[in-house]
Amino acid sequence: MSPKLVWLFLDLIRVWSAPFLVWQNVLALGHSFELIGGQLAQVISYGRTAWANSGETMRVQQYHVPMGADMVLLTLSCLEGDIPAIGWYRRLKSSIRIR
Repeated sequence: MSPKLVWLFLDLIRVWSAPFLVWQNVLALGHSFELIGGQLAQVISYGRTAWANSGETMRVQQYHVPMGADMVLLTLSCLEGDIPAIGWYRRLKSSIRIR
């Protein structure tokens, strides 16, 4: 884990009561932001080896949505290049509602 990422996680824990500072630190690392379920979320995207076949790659997106003092974490993933799975992934993502 990179020192910047470790610093970010420690900083998130230390200053969660000050959301502006948290988002400012996240932006400094270049993570993206996106609306999901009607709420602004920090998006962390990465690829990892599929557990069933080491020759396949899973595309993973984690959506971190602040909800007052709490946070919603949604993790969606599908096999890279699997067209039906990507379609289901997109439909699932568009159907999410956070209140």
